Amino acid sequence: MTLNHADRSNLQAHGVSSSLTAKMTRLQPLTLLEIVELSHRGLLPEYIIQYLHATHQVYRITDADGYRLNRQGVNTTVIAYLFATPDLLARASDRTAFFDWSPYYMPFFGGLMNTYGSESYGGDAANISNTSSQTDPTLVEQQKKEQDILGPEPHH
Repeated sequence: MTLNHADRSNLQAHGVSSSLTAKMTRLQPLTLLEIVELSHRGLLPEYIIQYLHATHQVYRITDADGYRLNRQGVNTTVIAYLFATPDLLARASDRTAFFDWSPYYMPFFGGLMNTYGSESYGGDAANISNTSSQTDPTLVEQQKKEQDILGPEPHH
């Protein structure tokens, strides 16, 4: 799948760099810096979100990332979308995985619910983590570039 002619014309009209346009033409995931560029070029937040959703890229950003993106002028709805991608774009097998292990547990967001015995489990009792202990050198390099451009993380 690639971008249509109208989308390519829209990117060109907003002065998006040729390298970013080429990347988006191939529907490749964007870095945070590229999202900042699209925001600086005046593309609508809805357009940016629609593109990000079409790539199926999951972003695992921190509060500090969100703060730095906001400081750089990225719309709050785009930032909210980035925060939501782990839940929005989870594979179907991930979304249903915790239902398979216990037929008695039913998640109830914001409350307690359990039909097995008298125990109660919070709504976040079935958190699933899929983190890797390996560090991707490309990711580390990209994060350093982002930190150089976006600035240091805020101190609390």
